Amino acid sequence: MWRQSQPLEATEEQKQQLAVWIRSGVTQQRVAFRCHIIIQAIAGKSNNSIAKQLDTSRPTVILWRNRFKSEGPTSLLKDLPRGQGIPPLSKRSIEKIIKTTLQTKPKDATHWSCRSMARECGVSHFLQFSGFGRLII
Repeated sequence: MWRQSQPLEATEEQKQQLAVWIRSGVTQQRVAFRCHIIIQAIAGKSNNSIAKQLDTSRPTVILWRNRFKSEGPTSLLKDLPRGQGIPPLSKRSIEKIIKTTLQTKPKDATHWSCRSMARECGVSHFLQFSGFGRLII
């Protein structure tokens, strides 16, 4: 069984800042949502009741309680960094793919498939790039 969480401590200034962010029409929804979690935690509600009321998970409530406790209100404004995405194709690779598509034909086929084009041009067939709409290689 989980133990009852203690009310979160916050200064009057911090409470006012949270209220301002919630009422503001330009605050991102995810920030306002986090503020609602913290306001209820300050009021002494349990993690489970906060999670049920806001239709989220208990670990989410605990995450934002801990971040607020250690870093204050500004921690609600920033997301944790995410992993790197797939690097975009170079202009040289894009030019080679377009030239190959328009000026050559594959051996033993009538048109290029994404896999045959990828082998021909030395790129992964999972790569995507934009420039002429959305071209998937």
